[in-house]
Amino acid sequence: MNRLFAFSGRILLAVVFTFAAGSFVSVSAQTLTYDVRCGDKSFSTSFNAVNDGSGTVLTTVYGSQSTRQVIGSDLRTMEWSLKDRSSSTDVAVILENGFFLIKGTFKGKSVDKKVKSDGTPWVQNIGFVSGRLLEKGKKFRYTSVRPTDLKVFTFDAEIKGNGEGEYKDYVRVKVTPTGTFSKLWHANHYFDGRTLEYTGYHAVEKAGGPETFWLLRR
Repeated sequence: MNRLFAFSGRILLAVVFTFAAGSFVSVSAQTLTYDVRCGDKSFSTSFNAVNDGSGTVLTTVYGSQSTRQVIGSDLRTMEWSLKDRSSSTDVAVILENGFFLIKGTFKGKSVDKKVKSDGTPWVQNIGFVSGRLLEKGKKFRYTSVRPTDLKVFTFDAEIKGNGEGEYKDYVRVKVTPTGTFSKLWHANHYFDGRTLEYTGYHAVEKAGGPETFWLLRR
């Protein structure tokens, strides 16, 4: 089984078999639930992943917002979509012939644009794959489409030892934007060094805003 899904029994794990093209294909399904604290608010968010051996379909739910992305066997994002009923958003992004193609409705307005890629790997959800991406190295550069404005940014993800407090048993991955923005914002993702599962997140989403904490529910 793909190590991405070789997790402990504390996580819902199911293996089923489907018949396709005359042969059996192993399909792994997994649900991860995170307890979230943001200022004085507490709630939960979930990640649902299905892997058929050739890639993973990851769907997430965060309040009124939901996302779906297809992750290749190389852990790069192949396509990503965002829906948010509270802001009239339903947009899809694919990377094709060196361009991000962004189409749909964003905050009630039609959008149809192309953004040139500089060739840096597209990883839309670095937290979910950080354990596997950084398993053999301490640093990884990637691009991501920012959900708040659909702009493409480049980030560096780097292992910084173990976390502190409730994250002390997990490996800390510091994520910073490249260039001048690197001094203005960063986030910490955490993964279990043994199982490589994504276990948490900590950041201040915007200047003056409350701290946000995610922790995998056991």
